[in-house]
Amino acid sequence: MEQIQKKLIDTALHWRAVMDSGDVSKGEQKAFEAWLAADPAHKEAYAQAERFWTGLGAMAHSESAAPISAHQTATEKMTWPHRLAWPLRAIQQLIGARPQATLAGLMASLLIIGTLSVFYLEDAPAPYQHPTERFQTAQGEIRTIQLADGSELTLGAQSRVDLSYDRDQRRANLLSGDAYFKVVPDTERPFLVKAGDMTVRVTGTSFAVRHKPSTTHVAVAEGNVRVSYPLVLRTSKRASTGTASALTPSGLRTSQHLGAGQHVSASRHEGLGRAETINKNMIAAWRTKRLVYFDAPLQEVIEDINRYQDRLVILEDDRLKTLTVSISFDIQDVSGMLTSLSEAFDLRLDSSHPGSIRIRSRD
Repeated sequence: MEQIQKKLIDTALHWRAVMDSGDVSKGEQKAFEAWLAADPAHKEAYAQAERFWTGLGAMAHSESAAPISAHQTATEKMTWPHRLAWPLRAIQQLIGARPQATLAGLMASLLIIGTLSVFYLEDAPAPYQHPTERFQTAQGEIRTIQLADGSELTLGAQSRVDLSYDRDQRRANLLSGDAYFKVVPDTERPFLVKAGDMTVRVTGTSFAVRHKPSTTHVAVAEGNVRVSYPLVLRTSKRASTGTASALTPSGLRTSQHLGAGQHVSASRHEGLGRAETINKNMIAAWRTKRLVYFDAPLQEVIEDINRYQDRLVILEDDRLKTLTVSISFDIQDVSGMLTSLSEAFDLRLDSSHPGSIRIRSRD
């Protein structure tokens, strides 16, 4: 029963976040009204969510939240632990937890990392969703696909994406690899891209998404997008191992808006990073059969090379995996790039094994 109540509250908080976003489509408005009218319990849950939302503002400016210096700006008035404490405390009060005891232990051991913009909750499942269509590419293949709504999707090598449409939303789920979207504007049917834990929301723009097991990247070429990602918390380092474990509170998300020429990265260990400026010529350069990197780990470069050619490149020295490189090259001239790389970093290239090139340090 408690789980049902928590799920209902989570849904109510989701709808309150949507209604407060200032970016509500007609479809979302209709879906919200239908949910609200479906059950009296929904109205009561939403009323609680309203009180919670109002409480956020009150707690954010309360004297107990944190000492405030005269020169601090509005966004600096609370330390990071207190910024997390007030929404968590409100949620716990909302679902009947004992906040004082719970938060005392939680805040003593947690440190927030990443950039906290706005709290969101997991996207609610979309009704009337049509069957999914999947597109995927082979090694070395770059494929452009015209979508049913007139948008255009370009996939990099060894990439997979699921597409689905309903009357309120257009959805893409990037399962792996690289995708570049040119989205036809439709304010009544936003375009949502899921890539692991990352969600990208647009109404019409051009942007690239790269999804790998460890990280997800989003870069905007034209227009703007909103990206959201689970809020990541990290426990204090364990003295015995020197490591830190990360966890994500269920439902809590943080978000950022990206404009043209901006990109952001996210991972389960670091959360959503800060938006940074990027050269537009670097965005999805693989579409023109060029791979471009700026301060990227050599391991990432090698993994991408192996998606575009049959001859396997292997890093035999683990120390080289984190070597950062800035490089641009034609994917049809991998041999020339590796030669230049070996000269710049004093590496040994071994081509004696059939079907592979092995890289190691000279020392």
